[in-house]
Amino acid sequence: MTTVRLWVMQDLVYKSDTKCKSQLRLDRRTFRILCHKLSTISGLEDNRNSDVEEMVAVFLYVIAHHHKNRVVGFMFKRSGETISRYVNTVLKGVIRLQGELLKQPVAVATSSVDERWNFFKNCLGVLDGTHISIHVATEDKPRYRSAADSRVLREAIYKKNGLEAPQGYYYLVDAGYPNSGGFLAPFRGQRYHLKEWGQGRLEPRTAEELFNMKHCRARNVMERVFGLLKMRWEILRSPSWKVMAPHRSWIEAEDNILVDILTELTLDGKWKSDIGFKSGYLKVIEQKLIEKLPTCGLTTTNIDSRIKNLKKHAMAINEMVTIGSGLEFDYINNKLVCEKSLFDDWAKSHTNAKGLYGKAFPHLDALVEIFAEDRANGKGAASLAEELEEIEKEDEQEKEEENDQQQSNQSESNSGKGRRKRVRSSSFEIVSGESSGDSNGLSLMANSFSKFVTGTLDHFEAVRGSLNQEADVNKRLFEELNKIDGLTEDEVIDAASIILDSSTKTKVFFGMGEEKRSNYVKNRILK
Repeated sequence: MTTVRLWVMQDLVYKSDTKCKSQLRLDRRTFRILCHKLSTISGLEDNRNSDVEEMVAVFLYVIAHHHKNRVVGFMFKRSGETISRYVNTVLKGVIRLQGELLKQPVAVATSSVDERWNFFKNCLGVLDGTHISIHVATEDKPRYRSAADSRVLREAIYKKNGLEAPQGYYYLVDAGYPNSGGFLAPFRGQRYHLKEWGQGRLEPRTAEELFNMKHCRARNVMERVFGLLKMRWEILRSPSWKVMAPHRSWIEAEDNILVDILTELTLDGKWKSDIGFKSGYLKVIEQKLIEKLPTCGLTTTNIDSRIKNLKKHAMAINEMVTIGSGLEFDYINNKLVCEKSLFDDWAKSHTNAKGLYGKAFPHLDALVEIFAEDRANGKGAASLAEELEEIEKEDEQEKEEENDQQQSNQSESNSGKGRRKRVRSSSFEIVSGESSGDSNGLSLMANSFSKFVTGTLDHFEAVRGSLNQEADVNKRLFEELNKIDGLTEDEVIDAASIILDSSTKTKVFFGMGEEKRSNYVKNRILK
């Protein structure tokens, strides 16, 4: 640790028991015992940047004061991520210490003389609940609203390694719990909070009220324990800082309908734009989803998050299949087909591909069709050398235009001189002047017409080359489709029409091996 952090630990822990108890709620001896148990039993170890004692001090400071992450980070001169990691690491270690830190219940002895407990022989202790404010996800809120005492106890009993009381032993519980085997509740309908030496109405008058008074006196121990714990650890008496974002798991049927709706909006020119979809499309999708799945409960937030996730994965897979060597997509099982080591190497430089190995992705073609035009495709990008070449071409073109303009101006000047000579020159000079001007004008016209014809021929040549290339692609496609066994002539024509309608499908078809094309056409194109 640095000198500053050592000074913080010295002031916080090592200086005095008073300061240590004030800030960490433990004295120095107890603090060192806890650190020793976490090291020897839970396996907590020092790392390169800090030791176990600093990690435990951070954890205790957080649960004692419940400050925000950035406040604790400033206090210990650590980043927020480091503080969060320390808290989680020590918390897991403390959970592993439950056998050491939690005292096993001991039944009240028959010979007990404690006035609080001598009426409850074989009692193992007291059970009660308390409210702790936390923020939970929206979909989890209903199950916390219905968390009655009896329901909590039932869940605790039926869990694996759940709560149980041996035969003949019991726990004291309040009236909110059932009075059953192993759990002793007070008499219902009888007064409860009474005093043995109270005046007037406060003293018990019946045997049931006397039992309730003794029951209340013993059970109140738990109420005081809750109060002490909440006074010592502020994290128990104040709500958590972080409001959890709603999390929604999508099922296959919802994904299928979402992709269908996106395809519908893509074909409808009203909602598709050059950079995705127009504003308000999420509300339209939400309404369509409610029409088809009335009980789905999906909101625009859920839909927006799912669309971003599907787009990211679809584009990542498409990039792998199109560019990556040895990476193929199995359109039967809808999974990537490649060696795990090859995928790992690719994922190191393409973070969006992480987690896609072995994961089914049934909507690849549809999503690529929807989002392919929304991504950068390299058009308009140029290197410095290409830019320099383009600038030189523009300069040459400007010089040619300037020369043409100068020739045009010279022609008009000569023509003007000829006209002025017409007043005072002989007939021979007039004819001579007209012939000179017309000659320059005709020459300029000839040059311009020559350039126009040359440019037009170049354009036609480029168009013809493009048509020839397209014809070659069409010819190759029919040749490859005819090689697939089991396709009728009509099926070949249908498959060719579908593939040629999409440049992406054409690239995918010619990009995969011949052994994959049969499955792709039969199960994806003609399905």
